[in-house]
Amino acid sequence: MKVPTLVIAGVHDFIPVETAAHVVQAIPGAKLVTLQNCGQFSYMECPDVRKALDDFFKDARLLGTTARYRCLTIRRMRGFIILLAGACCLGGAVSEARISYAWTFEELQAKSDVVVIAQWLGTRDLNVKAVLDDVEPPYPVVTINSDFNVLTTFKGEVNSKTLKLRHFRTDTELLPGAVLNGPVLVAFGHDPVNVYLLFLKKDFDGMFSPTSGQIDQYVSVLMLPKQFLAALEPLLVR
Repeated sequence: MKVPTLVIAGVHDFIPVETAAHVVQAIPGAKLVTLQNCGQFSYMECPDVRKALDDFFKDARLLGTTARYRCLTIRRMRGFIILLAGACCLGGAVSEARISYAWTFEELQAKSDVVVIAQWLGTRDLNVKAVLDDVEPPYPVVTINSDFNVLTTFKGEVNSKTLKLRHFRTDTELLPGAVLNGPVLVAFGHDPVNVYLLFLKKDFDGMFSPTSGQIDQYVSVLMLPKQFLAALEPLLVR
């Protein structure tokens, strides 16, 4: 790859910044920009993305190339590559992103039983093996449950102040390395306090699952930028 390349990563993304650094190391001349107050969806959460893009294109023009751009997950544009790392790379070097349905917030809200802002309390590995068969080939996983303290509710009803999210991790005994076109799974607990906007469907047993499905969990689980925590401080569990 011999085109100017910019990789943008949010410090508070559940995908480690080190993953984006590996991408940069693999592309000659690539530049990495890390955004301090950004999570998974830097292109929606952080105005600093625009400045990073402007600065990048100013430098690129000095090389004798020009381009118009839009903020997309990953797109090649008239001789440029822009990577919004959190949306196209997966943590743990276990899976790799794939082309998936582009959910809007309106669709997520309409199809969710519950929409809440909630604080992550903890995750328990059930060591129960399962298979996600909505991808090809079917993807082996292990069931995990995460508990959340509900801070505020935008849609639906939660019967208590806490809810339990059913999700999955990769079965690393069966898949110890990288997998092309695997699901985009979520993980929690990278910071002392983690608060999320959650779009959820209620399961038959009273637990919840991501509205966007288990193979695209990340779409329904959005970490809030740190600047929101001050307003939520009276509600947080310490």
